[in-house]
Amino acid sequence: MVREVSIRPMTVRDLDQCWELDQRCFADGETYDRDTLHYLLTNPLVIARKIELPDRRMVGFVIGSIESGGVGHVIALGVDPQWRRRGFGRLLMEAIEDAFCEHGATIARLEVRADNHAAQALYEKLGYTVTQRLPRYYTNGEDALLMTKPLPTSPSDDWI
Repeated sequence: MVREVSIRPMTVRDLDQCWELDQRCFADGETYDRDTLHYLLTNPLVIARKIELPDRRMVGFVIGSIESGGVGHVIALGVDPQWRRRGFGRLLMEAIEDAFCEHGATIARLEVRADNHAAQALYEKLGYTVTQRLPRYYTNGEDALLMTKPLPTSPSDDWI
């Protein structure tokens, strides 16, 4: 277990490292090309966080956007396959949800592969529920599940 990791904002300077990690994390049909990642990391409505080891190696990332109607959309969450099952996905999701709340979002949403049961279990533990099946969502034709979660609207919600 790694004792010290840090969660930091991810910027366009992290593009190459993020792209390489994205390629290791996702199957064909789910990865992003460099142009898309560049667009996301330079978009003012996008929030991106990375998790780094003490040697500054990125082992996970999360990218989300603020959408109309108070929605925070988790676009991508990736943890290096060699570093999974250590709580990094949960830490990244908590970081992006906190950022969504800071930007006034009241609901978080994400899409997950219908057969990615490990990710679905993580999201369910974090309070997400499946609201819709999205047929042929991924470019390789696989279905996705839309999952949503209400976010706290004031600091007092954390005490309930």
